[in-house]
Amino acid sequence: RDFGIFGALGIMLAYVGAVVFLPAAVAATERRKPWRVPPTRGSDPLDRFLISVASLPIRNPKSVIATGLVLVAISVAATGWVQVDNRYSRDLKSDNPALVSMDFFHKAFGGSFVLDLVVDAGEPDGIKDPKLLAAMDKLGAGMEEHGLISQVFNPVTFIKKMNQAMNGGDPKAFRVPGSAEAVAQYLLLFEMAGGDSEYDRMVSYDYSKARMGAYTIELDPEEYESVLGHLRGLVDRIFGSFGDSIEVYEAGGLPLFYTVSDELISTLMRSLYLAMPVIVVITAFAFRSVRLGLLSVLPNVIPITVGLGLLGLTGISLRFSTIVAFPVAFGLAIDDTIHFLHRYRLELQGGAGHEEAVRTALRTAGRAMVLTTVFLIAGFAVMLASNFLAMVHMSLTLGVILVAALFGDLLVLPALLQLFVPRGPGRP
Repeated sequence: RDFGIFGALGIMLAYVGAVVFLPAAVAATERRKPWRVPPTRGSDPLDRFLISVASLPIRNPKSVIATGLVLVAISVAATGWVQVDNRYSRDLKSDNPALVSMDFFHKAFGGSFVLDLVVDAGEPDGIKDPKLLAAMDKLGAGMEEHGLISQVFNPVTFIKKMNQAMNGGDPKAFRVPGSAEAVAQYLLLFEMAGGDSEYDRMVSYDYSKARMGAYTIELDPEEYESVLGHLRGLVDRIFGSFGDSIEVYEAGGLPLFYTVSDELISTLMRSLYLAMPVIVVITAFAFRSVRLGLLSVLPNVIPITVGLGLLGLTGISLRFSTIVAFPVAFGLAIDDTIHFLHRYRLELQGGAGHEEAVRTALRTAGRAMVLTTVFLIAGFAVMLASNFLAMVHMSLTLGVILVAALFGDLLVLPALLQLFVPRGPGRP
């Protein structure tokens, strides 16, 4: 939401600068310079390129549209390989000290991430119930059976150790006491002896809640869902007899991280595709033409699908650093579409024929579109040298999306106009 708010404010400020300060600067600096004759048609490489480009959608509109549709189809097929993975390690190169140390920690100690579970008895001293403690002990043993969980810390372990100590160290006494009174006495003695800070972090002050934790490696979304499914299955099986009196749920940093990541990615993607019908309506209203609004869909669907297809083909995961490239590039693609259509309509209103309006729009608005795209790609390309892979992947994704957007607006959009807009002389 903050990204959207500040992005909108930035665009408004850029608009003010473009319509107020830029004209003032031009008027102040250019008024004393002699007027120069503009370059003639085809006098520079970019102009010759745009003249060549204009002939493609005019002479072969069906081939150009078919190429665009094939590109969309291939990209849509490749989106099936897109991986949603927002792990921090995906943003670091393999020789980064933080990543090297984390890998060592995983291998040496079985994991540096903790998935917490909260057992809520619903009433004070509820955790002291031997039946509940036995269920928690069984849950801890079941958690360690999963291959991605290396170790479980459980307050029940402390109580079992106390029971063993109170029975002369007998190994058979390493179990949950048989009565709540015994548990309460052990805990009272434990507190009178000074307690233990580690144990105090695993139970609430009134013994209504207890915390269990599982050490894991950094999990990708599929692995996290696998671990979560295993834990929920254990909870349903072990705590089912307690009914609604006992609640067990995951908590802590890992569930928060994966919940935020999932919400972030799904919300951005949903917003991106919901923006398309809004853009169609605005375009149709601005140009007073439903036809032009609908024709703007394909050129602006191309960059989104090509960007997702790139992620699928290259193995770059869909995460915040890559998905943020889509609304940025999508806005720039819409910008190019509006520039082209505006110039095209101006030429028609000036009396130009359909084909001449397309050619002129490509040579005028098209020039600005090409230069803007080149400048933006060059600016984002600086991030390719970053040691932070998030910036590298964002730069690459933005560059490909911008090129696809330019293809849609320079070729596909004129081809659509050639096929679906009535030809003939323009109206003054």
